[in-house]
Amino acid sequence: MQTGLMSKRTLSIGFLLIVTLAFFLRFYNLGAQSYWQDEIIMVNITTSGFSEIVDQTTQNARPPLYVVASSIWASIFGTSEVATRSLPMIFSVLATAVFFILVRDWYDEKTAIIATLFMALSTFQIHHGQNHRYYALVVLNATASTLFFFRAIKNGHWRDFILWILLGTATFYSHTYGIFLYVAQGIFFILQFTRYRSALVKGLISVGVIVVLALPGIYWRAMEIVAASGGPDAESIAPDWIPAPTIFSPILTTARFFVYNLTSDQIVTIIVGAVVFVLTFGYFLLRTGLPSWLQSVRSTLSGIPQSLRHMQPETLLALCWYIIPITLVLAVSFVAGPLYLDRYLIISAPALYILVALFLLWLSRIVPLYSSLGALLIMLVIALGMYYTEDKAEPWREVADFVASESATDDAIIISHRSVASHPSLLQAFEFYYEGDTPVCDLIESELDDAEHVESAEKCIGDVDALWYVVVDLENASITERIAEIDEFLATLPTPLTTVDEQDFNNIRVLHAEPIGDAP
Repeated sequence: MQTGLMSKRTLSIGFLLIVTLAFFLRFYNLGAQSYWQDEIIMVNITTSGFSEIVDQTTQNARPPLYVVASSIWASIFGTSEVATRSLPMIFSVLATAVFFILVRDWYDEKTAIIATLFMALSTFQIHHGQNHRYYALVVLNATASTLFFFRAIKNGHWRDFILWILLGTATFYSHTYGIFLYVAQGIFFILQFTRYRSALVKGLISVGVIVVLALPGIYWRAMEIVAASGGPDAESIAPDWIPAPTIFSPILTTARFFVYNLTSDQIVTIIVGAVVFVLTFGYFLLRTGLPSWLQSVRSTLSGIPQSLRHMQPETLLALCWYIIPITLVLAVSFVAGPLYLDRYLIISAPALYILVALFLLWLSRIVPLYSSLGALLIMLVIALGMYYTEDKAEPWREVADFVASESATDDAIIISHRSVASHPSLLQAFEFYYEGDTPVCDLIESELDDAEHVESAEKCIGDVDALWYVVVDLENASITERIAEIDEFLATLPTPLTTVDEQDFNNIRVLHAEPIGDAP
C-alpha cells in the first residue's frame, strides 16, 4: 500500500515538474521580441470590436475561437506583447498537462514522462506558445479531443461522448485543419471496428452533431477559398504565398516538431548529440559484451512481427493521429495547390512525441535509455539555447524606432510590398510601432506597371528631401534585385531619388534615399 502511495506521489511530482518546466520555458522572453506581422493583424482584429470579429469569421473564414478568446483577454489585460502572448502561453502549458494525462491513460508513467518532456522542451511548441496566434489553442483542443474520443469509444459513457463533441468542434473552430483530426479518428474507428463496435450508435450520433456544429465554419471556409482563388474555375485554391511542398516535406515537418528553426547552426546540435550517444553506448557495449548484445538484437528483431500483430489500439490511434493529417494535406497540396505548412499541421505533433517515446522504450531492449533519450534531450536543450538567442524574423519595433529617430517631418516613408499578398499586413506592422510624424506610404512592387498605383505612390512621396523605404525579405527572394527595381522606380520620380545608405534588421532592410543631385 505504501509502495502505491509513493508511486502516485512520485508521479504527481513528475507531472508538476514537467508542467512547471513548460511554463517557465514559454514565459521566458515572452515580450522580448516585437510582434511579427500576423500577430499585429490579430491584435488589430481583436481590438476592432464585435462587428470586425464577425466579418473576419464569416468573410475571411478566420477561426473564431481564438479571436473571441483573445478579444476578451485583451479587453482585460491590454495589448502589450506580454499581455496578449500570455494567452497562448497558458493554452500551451495546459496542452502539456492534458497531454501527460492522455499518455498516462494510454500507457504508463514512464511513457507519459518521456513523451511530455518532448512536448515541454520542443522549441516548435514553445514558439507557438509564445505566438499571439491560434496554434497553441488548437494543440490543446486536439489533444483533449483525442483523449475523450478514445475514452468514449472504449468506455461508452455519454459524458465522454459529449466532451468529445464539444472539444472536437472546438478543435475545428480553433483552426480549419482540425477537420483532418476528425478523419484520423474516423479511420482509426473503422480499423478497430470489431473491438469498439458497441460504440457505433453513440459514435454516429456524436459525429452527426459535430458535423452540424461545424457546418457554418465549413461554409465560411468554402466561400473564402472560392473568393481567394478567383472563383470556382480557378486552377488553385491555395494562397499564392504558401510554398509548394515536396515528398520530403513530412521529414522536415517531423524534425521541426522538435526543433522550430532548422538552420545550418543545428549541425552543432546533431554533432553533440551523436558524440553523447556514441560515448554512452560504447560504455554500455563494453559492460555488456558484443556477443551478448548481438544476441539481444537478434531476439528483439525477431519479435517485431509479433509486436506489430499485437499492437495496442492506442498506438494505432497515435499513428493515425500523426500520419493521416500530414498525408491528406500533402495529397491535397499536390492536387489543388500548396496548403502544406508545418504550423497548420501542429495538431499532429503530440502524436509524434508519443511514437518517439514508445520507440525509445522499445529500443531500450538493445540500446540503453540513457544513451538514446539522453542524447535526444541534450540536443533539445542545445536547440533551446539557440532558440532564445537567435534573431527573430521581424523586429518591427526596432525598425520603427530607427526610422522615427532618423527621419524628419518633411521626409517620406515607404513600406515596400513584394506583392498584393503581403499588403497591407506589412504596413500595419510598421504603423503599429511607428510614433513619428513623417508621412507613411506603401508601394506594391508587383504593381509598378500599373499607372494608377504609380501615380498614387508618386503623390504620396511628393517633393521630399529624403525618403526612407522599408523592404521585407521573408520569401528567400533576391533582395538585391528587388532593391534595384525600387531604385529604378525612384529614379523616374519628378524629383529623382537614389539610395545612399542601408540598414539591415535581420529580414528587414531600411534604405535611405536622397535627391540625385544631393546624393554624396
